[in-house]
Amino acid sequence: MSNWEKGTLVFESDFNTANSDKIALKNIKKWESGNYIIELESIDKFGQLVTDRQLITVFSNNDKKVSDNQLFTISLDNVSKTVFVVS
Repeated sequence: MSNWEKGTLVFESDFNTANSDKIALKNIKKWESGNYIIELESIDKFGQLVTDRQLITVFSNNDKKVSDNQLFTISLDNVSKTVFVVS
């Protein structure tokens, strides 16, 4: 993730954990399918900058191809299932 070329910023918001523990991603239905990096910056109680990054994938069930250009994707409706890959 650290060497990815960044695209256009699609969302930015101020957030205070004293007020809420969730951030609503506005207009996400208008985002293009693909991979996004969520970057958070905060100042800790010692005045130090704390950053974190998380990779997410946004897609629609109506997409004609997999959003990250992989060959296929698997979606399970029950987490207790086991998938075996035989090569």
